[in-house]
Amino acid sequence: MGLGRYMRQEALAERAAVQPEAAEKKKRRRFLKFPKSWGEVKKLGWKFVTAFILFYLVRDTILYILIPYLIAKGLFF
Repeated sequence: MGLGRYMRQEALAERAAVQPEAAEKKKRRRFLKFPKSWGEVKKLGWKFVTAFILFYLVRDTILYILIPYLIAKGLFF
């Protein structure tokens, strides 16, 4: 019976070491999800607004500045 108790304690110690990693992955996954309601947007607050603005800033810069510039220079198409 002593060996079984030792094995359970060892398994619990391993699970405790893995849980912070799993919690961090879950938190990261939750952050990367697109919000489905205004309640989620309000909960994310400025993080969502900043991510939204940066996404469109990068996208529009590539579409409307970088690609036309490369086409004009003859490096693209």
